[in-house]
Amino acid sequence: MKKLVKIIEKLKKKEDEFDIEKYIYQSYEKKRKMPIIFYFEELPICEKVKVKEILEDGKTILLEPQKKILKALGEVKEIFFKVQHGDKTLFFKSNIIYGSEDGIEIEFPQPLEEGKVLRLYLRVRPKWNEPIIVDIFSNKCEDESNQVCLRGKALDISETGIGVYIPLDEIEKDDNSKKFFENLEKEKDKLLKMKIDLPKIDTIKVIGKVVKCKDEKKGKILGIAFMNLDTCINSREKIFKYIFKRQKEILKYLTSEEEF
Repeated sequence: MKKLVKIIEKLKKKEDEFDIEKYIYQSYEKKRKMPIIFYFEELPICEKVKVKEILEDGKTILLEPQKKILKALGEVKEIFFKVQHGDKTLFFKSNIIYGSEDGIEIEFPQPLEEGKVLRLYLRVRPKWNEPIIVDIFSNKCEDESNQVCLRGKALDISETGIGVYIPLDEIEKDDNSKKFFENLEKEKDKLLKMKIDLPKIDTIKVIGKVVKCKDEKKGKILGIAFMNLDTCINSREKIFKYIFKRQKEILKYLTSEEEF
C-alpha cells in the first residue's frame, strides 16, 4: 500500500512539473509568441517573442529580433519567460548571448533558483542627468537646523522604498556624521526622516527605516523602506507621479531611435 502511495505521489509530482523544453519546441513549431519579462533601468518590461531557430547544440535558441530588447542590450543580460501552468505562474531565466538585427541568441531557459521571486512591482532608476537628491536626518523633529544630515543620491525608487548611495566623503565630513552613519548601520529598526527631491515633481518628506546596508566603491548603499506612505497621501502621490513619469520616458526610449 505504501509503495502504491509513493508511486501515485511520484506520478502526481511529474504531472505538476512543467516541461520548458516541450513548451519552447511547441511554440517554435506553432510560431507562437511567448510572454517574457526583462528589466531596464530597474523597470520590468513585458513583451512577447517568437523562436526563430533552435540551434543545433540544443542548448541555445535564436529569437526573432525584438526592438525593445535590442535597444536595451547594453544593460539587459537576461530575460525571463513567463508561463501559466494550471493555477501557477512559472518563470524561467535565460541569459542573453548576443543580439543583432538577425535575432537574439539566448541560452535555453532554466527554472528560477528555489526561493527566488521575480519582482513585478514598479521600480525605476533616476535619469542620469536628473538625480534624486536624498537628505537623511538624525531625528524626526521638524526643526532641521541642529540636526545631522547625510546627503546622497537615489539609485532607484519604488512605491515601497528607495536605494540611496552616500559617498564616503559625506559620511566622513565630521565626527557627528560618522557617528550618525554608524548608528544607522547598527539600529536598522530606527525610524528616520528623509527629504527627497523628485526632479520636476516636488520635494517631499517621508519617514523610513534602513533595511539593508552594503559597501560600495567610495561609498555606502542604503536600502530604505518607506514607513508612512499609507498616511502621507500627498508624498505617496508624488512618488507615484515620478515613477509614472520615468516609466513613460523609459518606454519612449525603448521604442524610439534616440540615445538615452
